[in-house]
Amino acid sequence: MVPVKYVGIRAGGFIDNLYGSGATWARPGDVVEIDDYPALLLLRHPEFEDGRKGKLYGTPIKAKAPEKETDDDQRPPPVQLEAMTKAEIATYAKRSFGIDLNLRETKDELVHRVSRMVGMARV
Repeated sequence: MVPVKYVGIRAGGFIDNLYGSGATWARPGDVVEIDDYPALLLLRHPEFEDGRKGKLYGTPIKAKAPEKETDDDQRPPPVQLEAMTKAEIATYAKRSFGIDLNLRETKDELVHRVSRMVGMARV
């Protein structure tokens, strides 16, 4: 386990949905211990820093990628934004990305905006 400090600017904190650790930082400055491999990936981002700085810890992080799961049923299903209501899309964006959406926009605009955040290419 590696302590990772969130130094980003979101007052609402951050939840790691990208690398699968599920770790939650409530506010900037919080330190959360997570597994080696997700920590290594998160520490590549400027919003995070090694929580061990200034303390005497062991060796630097050298983690192996976890083995991929073969069972597709264990992965969460992809988010179906088109099937959500505008309010559900806004709630998802707030919970996942800390972003407030304007509900006066059309549903297609909201879907497009959130799909860009998720990294999905909408055709």
